[in-house]
Amino acid sequence: MFNWGRIVEEQIRDAQKKGEFDDLAGQGKPLDFDDELTALEGDLKMAHHILKNADALPFWVELDKEIRARQQYCRDLLTQIGAAPSPAIRRKLVADYRSEAKSVNDHILHFNCICPAPHTLAKAPINIEANIVEATSNE
Repeated sequence: MFNWGRIVEEQIRDAQKKGEFDDLAGQGKPLDFDDELTALEGDLKMAHHILKNADALPFWVELDKEIRARQQYCRDLLTQIGAAPSPAIRRKLVADYRSEAKSVNDHILHFNCICPAPHTLAKAPINIEANIVEATSNE
């Protein structure tokens, strides 16, 4: 079974590295939503209106931002594992990676349960052991 989420994430990272998202129209500016034109109705529309006026984001959006930052930290740890100068340092980094990745996977599970469109926004968990094998095989 393909892990489409991982494939898409890799394509996005590659595009970012190539600078394909640099200098986009409206970059660095908030999106301009017209509350009257949104598809939201009732209580959900009111909740989003209150959040917007309070300059706040829905919890699932904040959680998504945290997950992305922690996923990057995990990728950085994998890079450090591959470049570790000694087995002792590598073991320490692997233990740190396992702990952080497990925590990220717990957050991903929570995110997938609360995001409003799980069929399109759901995140794939980190394949911890496969990533460790891949990082350590580059020795």
